[in-house]
Formats: sequence, structure tokens, C-alpha cells
Amino acid sequence: MIRQLAVLAATAALLGSFVGAQARWQHQSSSVSQVPPPTGSSQQTACLAADFDRDDRDDFLIASRGSGGRIEVWLSSYGSGWTRSLVEASNVQPEAGGAVHDIDGDGDLDVVLGQDSAGYELYWWENPYPSFGNAWQRRLIRRNSATKHHDQVFGDVDGDGQAELVTWNQGARALVLFEIPKLPKQAGAWTGTTIYQAANSGSEGLAIADVDLDGKVDIVGGGCWWKHSTGTKFAVQVVDSSMRFTRAAVGQIVTGGRPELVFAPGDLNGNAYWYRWSGTAWVRTLLTAAWHSHTLDVADINLDGHADVLLGEMKAGRTKCQLAVFYGDGRGGLKKSLLAEGNGIHEGRLGDLDGDGDLDLVHKPYNDRAPRVDLWLNETIPPSLALPWRTHLAAAKLPTQAVFVCAGDLDGDGRIDLTAGDAWYRNPGALSKPFERKPFAAPLYGAALVHDFDGDGDLDVFGTRGRGSNPSSDFAWAENDGTGRFTVHTNIQSSRGDFLQGVLAVRLASDDAPLQIAMSWHANGGGVQLMSIPAKPDTQQWTWKMASTTTQAEDLSAVDLDGDGDQDLVLGTIWLESPTFAAHTLGVVNDLKGVRAGPPLPDRNSAVDLDGDGDPDIVVGLENGREVVWFENPGPKRVKGRWQRHILGIVPGEGFSMDTGDFDADGDPDVIVGEHRGKSVNRVLLFENRGAFGTWPVRTLDRQPVSTIDHHDGTLPVDLDGDGDLDIASIGWFNPKLWALENPLRQPGASRAKAPMIGGWGRTFRLWRVVQVIPADHSGEVRFTTDGTDPTKNSPLYREPFPVGMTTLVKARTFVAGKDPSTVTRAVFARIRDDYAAWRFDGPVQSWSIDDGPRRLVGHNRATRQVPGLFGQALEFRGKGERVEVQGFAMTSPAVSLSAWIRPDGFSHLSAQDGRVFSTATGFLESQHALMLSTIGTAQGPRLRVRLRTGSSTATLIAGTGTLSVGVWYHAAATYDGSDLRLFLDGAEVGRVGRSGSVSISASTPTWIGDNPPAGGRSFHGLIDAVRLFDRALHPLELEALARDGSMPGVQRFGISTRSSNNARALFLDVARAPEANQGGIGFSCVHAPPSGVGVLMLSDLAIPLGFKLGGAFVYVVPRPELFTVLLSTPAGDCQTVVPLVRGLRGLRLNAQAVWAHAPSQMFPLRASDALKLQLR
Repeated sequence: MIRQLAVLAATAALLGSFVGAQARWQHQSSSVSQVPPPTGSSQQTACLAADFDRDDRDDFLIASRGSGGRIEVWLSSYGSGWTRSLVEASNVQPEAGGAVHDIDGDGDLDVVLGQDSAGYELYWWENPYPSFGNAWQRRLIRRNSATKHHDQVFGDVDGDGQAELVTWNQGARALVLFEIPKLPKQAGAWTGTTIYQAANSGSEGLAIADVDLDGKVDIVGGGCWWKHSTGTKFAVQVVDSSMRFTRAAVGQIVTGGRPELVFAPGDLNGNAYWYRWSGTAWVRTLLTAAWHSHTLDVADINLDGHADVLLGEMKAGRTKCQLAVFYGDGRGGLKKSLLAEGNGIHEGRLGDLDGDGDLDLVHKPYNDRAPRVDLWLNETIPPSLALPWRTHLAAAKLPTQAVFVCAGDLDGDGRIDLTAGDAWYRNPGALSKPFERKPFAAPLYGAALVHDFDGDGDLDVFGTRGRGSNPSSDFAWAENDGTGRFTVHTNIQSSRGDFLQGVLAVRLASDDAPLQIAMSWHANGGGVQLMSIPAKPDTQQWTWKMASTTTQAEDLSAVDLDGDGDQDLVLGTIWLESPTFAAHTLGVVNDLKGVRAGPPLPDRNSAVDLDGDGDPDIVVGLENGREVVWFENPGPKRVKGRWQRHILGIVPGEGFSMDTGDFDADGDPDVIVGEHRGKSVNRVLLFENRGAFGTWPVRTLDRQPVSTIDHHDGTLPVDLDGDGDLDIASIGWFNPKLWALENPLRQPGASRAKAPMIGGWGRTFRLWRVVQVIPADHSGEVRFTTDGTDPTKNSPLYREPFPVGMTTLVKARTFVAGKDPSTVTRAVFARIRDDYAAWRFDGPVQSWSIDDGPRRLVGHNRATRQVPGLFGQALEFRGKGERVEVQGFAMTSPAVSLSAWIRPDGFSHLSAQDGRVFSTATGFLESQHALMLSTIGTAQGPRLRVRLRTGSSTATLIAGTGTLSVGVWYHAAATYDGSDLRLFLDGAEVGRVGRSGSVSISASTPTWIGDNPPAGGRSFHGLIDAVRLFDRALHPLELEALARDGSMPGVQRFGISTRSSNNARALFLDVARAPEANQGGIGFSCVHAPPSGVGVLMLSDLAIPLGFKLGGAFVYVVPRPELFTVLLSTPAGDCQTVVPLVRGLRGLRLNAQAVWAHAPSQMFPLRASDALKLQLR
């Protein structure tokens, strides 16, 4: 677990309530026997923190020199603290610094240290993992011509895809780079290249970071940074020539733009400074006065999403030397918090020493009361998971091994019971009590699935007649009388296979299709099988057929991947397309390194919308692999091709138990994994979904010895205690027991009221908007606010819709007696009617794009094509020079905003991934741009970029967060208010840099949409819709509203967009939020309707796949739908309505469409929205 030094404040917006909080610490020290003491000399020089034993917790290493000098490592030992072992028994005169890297490629971390002023040599030690009783073998890297090697670092600094070793050789006044040999154990001395010759021997400090955000990491140290140019040549960039003899660190102290650099005097008294790039120079800011501050680092220590600064002083500077953390706020504010005073700190290192997901600190002195080591355990954990989970033993010992644990209320008492093997286990109500075992009658010995097979309203049980892994392809099912009394039947056709590994109840063709059971066998099954449930399950024979001979012999999931309305089957990295069951490979995992011999294999899988873009992604846990991976759905047009794979996290104990669920109740799915084959312990790990930023903080929910617990086909998300949050039921194979892990998010007996909906989720308007709040819990009352504060019981009571005429943030909350208040629902309504220019691409002429703003600027479409977009039509750019040439654009203003909807379809056609969305420029260079919005490749993937000229110079800002994906619609925006240039992605700020001066753009400077003038070469690949310019800085609330003008997550469109008539934009129908079956109704919103008109909302569970034409409008809903609702539009051309729902229709699919009379036009008497396809959750 090597922590990268470049820390991005990606999750700041998601953890706003935790900003500024100080971490809580627990101090341990060898001086009071809480940690095994070092046994080396009193001159302790080096300290490193890294996961040397691959148990997902960082260990630490301390080196000392002089008489008795040695190198020792402390390995974390579950339940018994630390185990100290020897790395090097002899005194090799190690200098401060050192670095870790998997030098020999065997999967564990090796160590590099150099000699001090008494030696000429640089060494590496081979990690003996897993046999730490064996010696760490020391090998020579190189014997140099001069002494002293203070500081080393590894990183791919030349962009060749392989890490290099960079070291100072102070005696030679040189910064030296080493390529790692292909066979380092046999290579002998490595070849080194001096990449920088210092003026004196005082340069120190090294860090690695992508300083200029060009996608390649750079070297930072000694008051400078080095950028690779070609071959082994690096260009030095001096930041502060007075900071040569310093420690160095890098981090995102200010959100957005380049990372900030920090330098502090390590062996002198002076000042510590941090440096921010202004666009033209590094601006220095005082951090603090510092005395021999030999410990310096930048990281998010308190988990608020912002970078903090760690600074520790030696006693050589002052007696009351300090250890302090400066907590950042993401805006450049750093608040000092003192941890200790008078304890000399030398070479402190951050690392997750206790495996709880936050950064701890290990440090030692140089010679102050040495030998000694101190630990500071950070007790900050993600705020949404602030309480410890409780683990309960539900069944101490099963009679035999059982493959599955299943859940459901089997006796009708309202509590969720469990099944495993040959019995069901009655929930006692309090999870601290054991579950009562209730055996099934023979021959049902392998319960595999709980479902209402006979349709009588209670849950039955299906399984095999085999115990554990004993081969059996004979079946039985237990018919429930509703009270937990079962009659076992065997009227099921025998199949083939040894024991089940995947089983689920499905209705493949539609919600009304016959019920079937999909089955996947461990071996000898021949493929994926489908068992059909007859109309009379208790008397008629159940029969099976082979659906596909393709199998991955593991878990199964069912989901509509291709958007055609039926359920497809996911096997792991392969999916079967209904109804033909054609096999499609979405990705691979066999390129990853196996834990044992052979490659990893997919084991458990879950189909879930992990990234919140409205389509299902696939999460996969691995057998013989340490990674948990997820595959990102590329969208319906590319779903049959390869999907982008992401590494979600690392699980050393493998992924035999994996599932997904919203464990922290924040609205997105998290991932849970139970270890089956841990080395000494098996854990349950929760990977917390932090939304669009792609970060996955890991939380250990349970950790026990392998002799006590393991998880095999377990970690099932289910509310066992009835308190409204997801607990976990799990089962072991090596340890056949049932477990219940209790989520502390809500306490048993309490419940939370359901949050209301706010019609439209925001949106923009020109005149006014009527706001409608839709209750979800009719037993309570809804309170609301319009001043941005959270509603309380004393806030205004919502009684009826109300108008807003200015930009307003509306918040609503449900209050029910005896329940916790609901979560707060928010919606922004923004009045925006002052576009400087706006191109919506909805005009009837393909060759022209007309500006809807007051200036009516004409755009010539060059090879672009109109296609359905988010708002009627969009323009398609294929990355081959297509563009819109805007005529006569000019602006003189103290401020500016640029907004556009984009759907990238590719980035790789440009080496820098820098496709232009909007560009006013005379060339490619920064100085040749007046205004530009584009994408750009970074080390983290494609992101947004903006350029703006104010005065006589142009500034460039690259988004610090928010990686872009192919096939996803994004709202991209940039604003400038005279003091800050800011970037926004989907309404959230992703970058900011200080800037001053006025905007002055001449009409003589060409302006293009989709490429860079005047010669092209930076063409965008994808769709662009609704490009808007303003001669003011839009407020963040206005940008949030603009971002909500797009489609809703969870709502899919189908069919062909209705062509607009008479230059009017097409109707746009949307819902208030993804519909839920237990809410009182669905709130619909329709915009761009004829002003003050009458329309009809049609709602049906049926639709015509290709549609038909009626009065000039394409209609997709059947001519006689279930429900008509009259729509009345405002003078602004929008409206809202609520369609009441009958409760209990979970899973029902609905089709909705708005059709509008367009009087007095006779040529186009009707207009229609796209059809919406919804499913009740």
C-alpha cells in the first residue's frame, strides 16, 4: 500500500460537512513498551512505511548507523501488535531517505537505501515475502565516485511505462536517474545517468508528481522541479533558489489547477513555504517558521477531501520542537493543529498502519532518546460510516458445509430469516441472539434460492439434494404455507452438474413472462441452464433446458444491458444476450497477476449502476486474484463491445464473496467483499462509493483469524434488524457458520421518513416557474425552505405549488411522528434569460447553426450532422475536422461564462486527447487563445480544460477532478468573474485559479465549435448540444440548474427524437427523479412546449417499438394507453404534473410520452416528446 504523494481533493464536494475537522489520534511509543523498540544504534537515519507483508496494512522500517547500526522492519500482526524482524544486521552507514518499489517484479515491495558521507554505495534489499524468517538479500545498485545519498524516489519520470529510480548523490552534487534492469537479481551494478548538476552539495528532498498536468510525472526537490524533455534529458525549472537544502512535498492544497509545491528546511532553521502556480509564475506563501523540520508530507489526513500538510521538527532546532498538522480547506487555508511538543522527529512517514482506511504516522528521532519509535494512529474514518459495525454469530456450527446463504421473511413475522444447506434459520429479532435452526424435510439439503414460486404471496425455497459440494443435479423445493411450515416436493426434472455456483429467479422476456430459474454449475453443467416453473408448481413437472453452452461456472446476474426491454444474463466477464443468448465478452481479468499459480478468474458479480449515469455496470470479485474490478457500461451502441475496466480495490483474501448495496444511505451503491483465503485473517471490506470522482475509500467492518471465519458465496446485503439500513448476512466454507454484521447507521426500532420529490429537479426558466413538491410519505408533513437552509419542523408547511421568479434553491423534508426526519431533497430553479450567444443546433437547415441570443451570430456547419441530442437536436463531430465556424463573435466584458453539453465518443484520435468544444484562437499555443473549452489527457484520464485571455496574457486551467468517459453526457462550463477562473463539470466545481483583468475578444479572431481555428487539427469526437455564452459569471446555483436540464439518472429514452417545427425546440419530457414503487406518484416535467397550450401525457405499460406518425408527430406509446393526463403549459412553455401511483408495483415498467397541439400551425398540428422508458424501483 504505497501512498502516492500527489493527492487530489476529489471528494471535497461530497464531504462538505466534514471539512476542517481535525483528525483524532492515538499515540503509541516504544518508550512505554507499546511498540517493540528498535535495537540499533542511537543514530537513526531512515524510516519507511509500506505494506511489506501484503496484508493490506502498512508496516514500517527503521535504519540506523554507527556502532550497532542495523536495519529492522516491524510487520503488523493481527491481534498482537507488531512483530519486529531483521533486514540488515551489519552497519552499512545508511543515510536518510530511502524508497520502496517492487524491483524484481515478484509482487512484494523491496527497499532502496544509500550510504551517508562515509560511503559511496547505493543498495537494494530483496523482500523475502512470505518467508520473513529468511534474510533480506542485499544487492549493489552502484558504487559512485562520491559519498552521501540523501533521498530517493521511484516513478515513471520519462514516460516509458516503467518506473525509474531517482537519487541525490550529494558528494557529486548530482541528481542521478537509474533504469531498473530487466533482471535486477542478475544485473550487477545498474547504469546511472546524471540528469542535473547542482551548484553545491546542499540540495536535498525528492517527490514525484505531475506538476504541469501533462500526463507525465515530474521530479520535485531542492527548490526546483524537473520536466522530462527527451531521452535522459530533463529541464530544470527553479521555483525558489533559496530552498535548495530542504524537504519537498507536493499536493493539491488549492482545488483545481496545478498541484502546489511545499519546501521546508530539514537541517536548518528558517521558514516553510508553499507555492501556487498563477499561470505565469510560482507564488510563495508562508506556511510557518520551522526549526530543522526533517519531516514533511502532504496528504488528506482528516478525510475531508482536502490536502493537509504534516510538519515535524528535530530537537537540533529547538528544545520545544513541534509535530503539527496544518489542515487544509481546499482554498489555500491551512489551520495548524499541534500533536506533540518536545519530541524530536526525524523522517516521519504517513501510512495506513492499522488498515482502517485513513493515514497514520510513524516516526523516530535521529538521536533524541534513541533508539525509539512512535506511532500516531489516526482514528478518523469516513463520516458516513462513523460507528463500528457489530458482528454476531447467527449459527455457531452448521451440520455440513453449505454453498449459499439466502434471505427472506419465511414465517411472516416481518423479520428477515436466513437459509443455508438443509435448514432455515429464524430471525430472533435481536441480532445478538442466535438464529433458531429449522430443518427442511428430506431430501432438500442444499437450499439455493428463496422466491415465491407458486404465487401465493409467501416465500418458498428451491435447492438441490446434495450436501455442500457433494455432486447432485437432483432438485427439491419447499412450499411455504406462509408461517414457516414447509412441504417438500421433488417434481423437478434432474439436470446435470456437480453443485450450483450461480442461481436466480428471472422473468427474461418481460415482467409478465413465465418465471424461470437460471443456473450455473461449478463443473459438468455444460453451460447455463434455465428451469421453467409450471403454472401449478406443486403438481406439474418442472423442466429445464440449456440456454447456452457458454459458462464461467460461477455467479449469475440478470439485467437489461442492451436496453431492448428483456433481461440479459451476466456470467462475470461474459454476458448472454436475450432471447438468443448470444455471448458477448465485456472484458478480461486473466491479464492480472494470480495469487497462486494461474490467472485470476471471475467469481461473484453484480450488475448495478455504479457511476450514476443511468445504465448498469458490472462489478466482479475474483478467484485467485487480489483485485475487485468493475466494468463501465459504454452505452447501448457499444454494449456488445469491450467495456472499460477499473480497479476498484485490492482484497488479498480474494473475492469469493462480493455484493453491492447502499450501506451508507447516500443514494449510490457501495461494494462489499468478504475474504475467503486471507493469510492470517479474513476481513469484510466495504468500498464506499464517492460518486463521479471514482475514489473508493475502504473500511474494514470485521477482521477475525482465518481459523474463526471466512466468507464463501456470502456477504449478502439485507436489512436483518428492520431498522431501514443494510446489514450483511454471510457464510463460511472452511468455517461453516452463519454470521450477521449489523450496520450502525440506524438503530433497530427507528426508521426514517421518506424524502419528498421536487418536480423537475431544478431547471432553468425565463419568466417564472411553478414549484411542486411531491410527498412520498403521506402520513407526515413536508416542510420547505427557499433560502438555502435545511428545513426544520418550524419551516413553512408545504400546502400547494408556489411560483418563483428568481434563482432559488428549494429544499424540502418530510417529518413523521415517531420517525427520523427524511433526508433533504434539493432543487435549483434558475432564471437565465440573458444569453450573450446560444447555439442549440435545432434549426431546420443542416448547413447553418443559428444563434438564439440577441446577436444572432451565424455558424456555418462544416461536415457536421444533426442527430438526436439532450434538447431536440445535437451536432455530431466525428473527430475528422467537422466544425461550426461562427461569424463575427466579439466580446468586451469584465466577466464571461461558457456552457455546453458534450458527449465524448472518443479521445484517442488525438495524442493529447485535447478535442475542442469551443475555441476562439489564432493557433494551438496557449498565447494564441482568447477563449477555449476542451478536453485534455491527464494521468488520471481525460478531463476538462479552459483557456482565457485577460489583459495581455492567457491562463490555462485543467480540472483537478472529474475524469470523462466515452458515451456519457456531461455539462461542461467555465466562468470568470474578474478574480477567479473556474471550471464546472455537471454543476460541481472541478478547478479554480486566480486571474485578473478584462476580457476583450476581437471579431477578427476566428471562433469554431468542435475544432481549433484557423487550421483545425484538434477536432472533437462526439456530440455537442446547447452551447451558451454569457458576458457575466454565472452563479454556481445557475450552473447546477443548467446541469440538471439534462436527462435523469435511471430514465432511459428510446425511439427517434421528434423533429422540431418552425425553428422551435422539441418537447422535452422528464421525471422528478427515478420513480419508486412505494411513493405516492411520479412527478413529470415537460419543457419547450407551446406557450399557454394544452397537451396530453400518455402513460402505459406497453409501447410500440417503432412508433407511428400522427398529425406530424411520432408516437411510441400505444394508441389506447392506461392513463391520459392533461398538461397545461405556462407562458414560458413548461409545465409539471403528478401521476398518482397504486402502491406495490415494484419492477413495473412504464412508457410515457407527451403530445402537444401546436395551434395555429396547420403543417405541424402536433408535436411530441421522445418516449421515456421507466421502471419502478
